[in-house]
Amino acid sequence: MCSWIYPPREPLAPNEALNFALGMRALGMSEEHVKSSLKLAQVKERGRPAAMRQVSIRALEIKQSDPLKSWMYIATKLCPCEKESHDVGCSEKLRQAVIDLKAFLKKHNTTVHGV
Repeated sequence: MCSWIYPPREPLAPNEALNFALGMRALGMSEEHVKSSLKLAQVKERGRPAAMRQVSIRALEIKQSDPLKSWMYIATKLCPCEKESHDVGCSEKLRQAVIDLKAFLKKHNTTVHGV
């Protein structure tokens, strides 16, 4: 679930990778484990970053706490776009992101009060 919620990480820079490896060795991890972990830490994750996931979590919380709040109201508070004023497109994108979040939670048998 964390990989859905949090944006993909960037690969480690060479100096960070070295510090990571040294830290793992200092903790007593095997050379094989350090090598495999280091290899994974230096690979860029695939796919486009999910920009709306954190926002959709917050929007769901707002909608659950006050179901009468409109999607437009929530969009004006949370929409990350750089428009001067948010429009129906912003509110619809946010509403759809919350629908996707609910589907994700249902797929993973996660219960959230009010969902």
